[in-house]
Amino acid sequence: MALTLVNSFPRWLALTCALGVFAFFVADENAIVGLVAIVLVGLARRLVKDEAHGVLPQWLLNLLVLAAAAWTAMRAIEQPENFVESLAALCAWVQVVKFYERPTPRNHAQLLTLSVFTVIAALLTSNSLPVGLMIAVYIPVAVFTILLFQIHAGLRGPGAPRQTPAAPAPPTARRGLWRLTFGATAVMWVGALAVYLLVPRGLGSDFINDWSSPGVGASMGFSEQVALGRSGELEDNDAAALDLSVFDEVGRNLGSSDRAFLLRGAALEDYDA
Repeated sequence: MALTLVNSFPRWLALTCALGVFAFFVADENAIVGLVAIVLVGLARRLVKDEAHGVLPQWLLNLLVLAAAAWTAMRAIEQPENFVESLAALCAWVQVVKFYERPTPRNHAQLLTLSVFTVIAALLTSNSLPVGLMIAVYIPVAVFTILLFQIHAGLRGPGAPRQTPAAPAPPTARRGLWRLTFGATAVMWVGALAVYLLVPRGLGSDFINDWSSPGVGASMGFSEQVALGRSGELEDNDAAALDLSVFDEVGRNLGSSDRAFLLRGAALEDYDA
């Protein structure tokens, strides 16, 4: 029996959340844990028989969420520098738990929201190539799932009309959703590319005066200008950046353990001979 477009939503929801959770755990260097989470999501999908009943009792699910929240709080106290990772892990496991709840549009919306936050945490945790590739796959899948959710919630939500099951959607409906998905994804990629290329270099900032006030402390980015003598823009670092040998006119090495050469200046594009 062919599934209608609306009936395929739970599968797309599970795929979206599984991709987001796995991307985070790969970014957090815990791919095995991510695979375990995916298996648990798949198991929940197999155990859910209909949209009227959950897999586990609600009191047990609430207890699992409270346990995950308590673990996150303790980890955040012990390792405050890893707060983002701890919070994202909580979002990931809450998603797994919610797949065992009664599938309602409200729970579906919560799952999609948690999935987006988890993916943002993955981007903040790691910028590695595997994570980037998974995010590239996640974005169109998530956009399609969100569009499908709007249709599913309208037909299956509390205010949905009581009628006989809908006939299978025509192929044009699915193609229309995919065209909209790829169009929205392309717009997002173009916007992201523009932000990546223009914002770090400050291009166009004069168009609206300035996008932000000058930051205090060390900063990273691309800039063709430097203000010498301004405090707070250089960061102390003991890492060796240069090995230098200095010789006199006859070729004798002037370096020694009791003599230091201090070099200070700015790199220029052109130097006078």
